[in-house]
Amino acid sequence: ILALRNMVLFPGITLPIAVGRAKSLELINTAQKQKLSIGVVCQKSGDTDDPGFNDLYDTGVVADIVKVLELPDNTTNVILQGRSRFTLDCITATKPYLKGNITIDNDEFPEHSDKEFSALIVSIKELVLDILKNIDGGKEMAFAIKNIDNVIYLINFLAANMPISPAQKQKLLQEASIKKRAYKLYAFLSKEAQFLAIKADIQSKTREDLSQQQR
Repeated sequence: ILALRNMVLFPGITLPIAVGRAKSLELINTAQKQKLSIGVVCQKSGDTDDPGFNDLYDTGVVADIVKVLELPDNTTNVILQGRSRFTLDCITATKPYLKGNITIDNDEFPEHSDKEFSALIVSIKELVLDILKNIDGGKEMAFAIKNIDNVIYLINFLAANMPISPAQKQKLLQEASIKKRAYKLYAFLSKEAQFLAIKADIQSKTREDLSQQQR
């Protein structure tokens, strides 16, 4: 079991992470050598240095280790590929790294003919593209989103990469129904869009006030 600080992995999504803890490094090295999948879970608090069962969310994702990168500054980055959701039933060992028992959870997919779901996806895309106009690096992400055809992948990609809190991302991961996950994603993104609009308005007014004072 690999515990992440402030990051949530989703099925089908590739996630690069920086590994710093000695336990985590040993886990990654062992899993890579033995070609094992690992269970990835998010910590409830990023401040916890040595998390146990009660410090972890109970929904995580089985992941494959795609690549391990040893960087010149002696840090280690790992690229993970999410596969399927699971429930963490218990922690069975804490040394040399966390081990636990899990139960695989299946996602519930909407029907292909579900027009409400199709309309929801269109609304999410429009909202995301609007948000990305006010975010650094938004153009590159907008280009990527426009070229995603798989709607399930799109929902999980946005859930993993959009600027919403880890707690909100965890709520999305815990939702088995893809349709309900999409509705929750839309709700979180709507709040983020409102916040960014207010922030942009404040910055605009501040610039106007400064300009008038200078004149």
